[in-house]
Parts: sequence; structure tokens; C-alpha cells
Amino acid sequence: MYFLPFPKSLWLATSTISLALTCACHAAPSDSYSAESRAVPYQQEMDFRKAAREQREKEIRLGEKLLEQKRQTQNQSGSRNHTATETEPEPVPKSTTAPDNIRHQAKPYRGYRQTVRDAYAEQLPMVIGDNWILKHTYAGCSLHSSTKLMNDGVGLTSVSLVLTDYVWELRTQSDIEPRHPQNGILLPNQKLVRVEQVMENTNAQFPVHSNEITAALQSADSLEVHLSFWPSWPMTDIETARITVSGFSAAYDKWQQCNRHFGYR
Repeated sequence: MYFLPFPKSLWLATSTISLALTCACHAAPSDSYSAESRAVPYQQEMDFRKAAREQREKEIRLGEKLLEQKRQTQNQSGSRNHTATETEPEPVPKSTTAPDNIRHQAKPYRGYRQTVRDAYAEQLPMVIGDNWILKHTYAGCSLHSSTKLMNDGVGLTSVSLVLTDYVWELRTQSDIEPRHPQNGILLPNQKLVRVEQVMENTNAQFPVHSNEITAALQSADSLEVHLSFWPSWPMTDIETARITVSGFSAAYDKWQQCNRHFGYR
């Protein structure tokens, strides 16, 4: 047997072609696998978005259905209430007579002092004699003399003596000149009790519970008032008026009694 000689160059060429075909066959499946692996995440993302969209649409439809059911329930309830109102019988009038078990129940006891205080307050304001009036306000009890008219340099103004537990004063309706040294009350012994201060321009105030004024009020029938009003010219002008004070002792006792009733003394 004879073997034909196989050229070396042909053998090398055949080996090279075989190796190339083998590599090509193995490379093709590798490229195809890579493309498919890249397509998988994209498809998963699309599937996820589709499922989420369907879930939202499902929730929206469910919410609309629940709202519609709620509206229908409210409408049915309103119609039932309306029907019940139309058919509701008229209420029976309540009796104005208290039951026997509480008809004669005593009122709450507020205390003897409060009862006396209320009874006394119902009597105020109280006219005492011909020249005095006893009043009560939130500030306390006050004693007012009869009102007189006096010249204020321009016309007439009213003047009265007012006694409270914190101030004694002459009340007028015109502005008083506070700098005049002769403003005051002239006592029966010709002594002038001067004004301490002028408040609110129209009220001339004196010492509270002045012994001199108290004694003069208790003994005299009237007191002379000296006041200077603004504007006046010359400033030395002084106006006078006589206030009737008879019956002061009885009025003073009632005033002190009022203060005791309301706890001011």
C-alpha cells in the first residue's frame, strides 16, 4: 500500500480553515445570548408599569363606586327623615304647674346679711327731709344736698354738696378756676374752708369728714359757697350761692347706716 504524499502547505491550510469554522460556530450562539439577556430587563419594566396602571384604574373605579353608594344612602336617609317629620305628631304642651314634691320647696338661703342688704337697696334713692337725697352706686353710698343755681360769669350753673366715704365736694356744671384763693365754703363763724383741689374741671373737693364742715352742717340751716369760674376777668371775681342744709343730722345718720349695710364701714 502506498500513501500519497500530503503536501505540508495544504495540511496547514486545511487546519486553519477548520479552526476558523469552529470559532465561528461557537461565537454565534454567544452573540445571540447577549441580545436576549439585554431584552429581559426592558420587558420586565414594561410589564411592571402595565400592572401598576391597571391597579390604579381598578382603585379609581372602586372609589367612584363607593362614593355613588354613599350618595344613594344619604338620599334615602333624607327622604326617610322628611317623611318622619311630616307624620310626627304634635308635641304635648308641658304643664306649668310644678309637681307636688317640689312645689313647696324653699328657695336657697342666701344669708341674713344679704337679705337685709337687698331690702335696703330697694329703698334707694331715698329722699330725706326737704334738702337731702341718699343714693347708692358701685362706688358706695352718697349724700346729695338740694341743687342751687349760681352765676358762672357767662350764665347760670347748678351747684350741690355731695358727700361720699372717700370725697366731699361741690359739684357744678361749669369750669372752676382752681388758682383762686377764695374758693371754698364760708362757715357760720365766717371761717373759709378752702378747696383742696379741683377734679374734672367742675368739682371742688374738700377734706373728707372734716370736723369743721360736719359741725357747720349739723348746726346751720344753710352754707355760703364761694367759687371762681373760668374764664373770668379780673381773676379776683368770686361768685357766691347759698345751699340749704337743714335736716343734715338725720340725713347723716341714714348715710352712715347705708355704709354699714353695704360694708363700707
